[in-house]
Amino acid sequence: STVSNNTSGGENAAGINVSGGGGSAIARSVISGNTNTYGGTGGLTFISGSLTLTDSQITGNSGLTGGAKLNPEGPLTISNTTISNNAGTTAPNAPLDSAGGLSYYTGGPFRATLPLIMTNSTVSNNTGGFLAGGVAATNYVQITGSTISGNSGDGFVTTVVVFPSDPPPAGTVSMITNSTVSGNTGRGVVEANDQLHISGYTYAPLILTNDTVVNNGGGGVALTTNGSITLKNTLLKNTNYNCSGPLTTGGYNLDSGTACFLAGGTDLHGVDPKISPLGSNGGPTLTHALQIGSPAIDAIPAIGGCNGAGLTTDQRGAARPSGAGCEIGAVEFTVNTQPTGHAPAPTVGAPAAQPPLTGSHPAKPTVPAPPMAQPARH
Repeated sequence: STVSNNTSGGENAAGINVSGGGGSAIARSVISGNTNTYGGTGGLTFISGSLTLTDSQITGNSGLTGGAKLNPEGPLTISNTTISNNAGTTAPNAPLDSAGGLSYYTGGPFRATLPLIMTNSTVSNNTGGFLAGGVAATNYVQITGSTISGNSGDGFVTTVVVFPSDPPPAGTVSMITNSTVSGNTGRGVVEANDQLHISGYTYAPLILTNDTVVNNGGGGVALTTNGSITLKNTLLKNTNYNCSGPLTTGGYNLDSGTACFLAGGTDLHGVDPKISPLGSNGGPTLTHALQIGSPAIDAIPAIGGCNGAGLTTDQRGAARPSGAGCEIGAVEFTVNTQPTGHAPAPTVGAPAAQPPLTGSHPAKPTVPAPPMAQPARH
């Protein structure tokens, strides 16, 4: 279904507004071009209950939060969905949790309850929002196989305060795994935006595993609270800095600079990861392919699913490992992936070639059969 080009002057979303208990599902839908001129969201607002959002597009909407603001009281799952080109606002009346693309807010400004589970999705080219241009989360998240790119402002910001009176279950953490955070004008990944820093409380931990965090204009990964961020098997190459704050290493990270101060003996510092531009390299989302000779190739022991990460595939769905070891970052190396990150131009009259998703070795060329001998003429 399509919900487009609506205007609202109230607190409800201009596109779709869902409230009340129970479970809701939105699938194969387009929410586009909706505008909220007052105090609400442009595209989608969801309050209470549980939500499954699949195979959909939320694009070109505008409001205090441009794309979607989600405040569920049950499970929240987003898969195979694109949230792009939405416009939030940084006006003085903007709520602290507003975002250009997606705002996830649950049970009060900082209370931790159910996580957002987002897979195989894209949040890109959104603008505005007080907390983040891309994704703002005041609750736990589990992001896998997704790309957050090209947003104006910070790409992903999490602010989860752990109150002693309302502690989460032991071991509860936010996680970004097998994902790409690239080309945002602000920082790539931030735990606790500076404006929301509340002294005296503990912030929930964030773990990045096999992620590619590159080309973000304001810096790579930043810790601005007394919480914690752990980097594991993650590739970083950003403008300004790669790391800010006392980050923890889980081993086998690649820091193109020297700002991360990761103490692990297996981490690489001051080396060029040799990555291609963001492009279509197979799978449902855009990624950065590794170039031939990248130091990220085969850098991680395959044991335990890549240094104990339990992974069997990369962001595209390609097998891990594809060679002797696993690659640092979100994607495995495939020699047939185009160096520019774009699919090759198709031959006229033939189907377009698709980048391979498995293996790290090119297929052997087919040798044409020799021409048949022609009988001699008399």
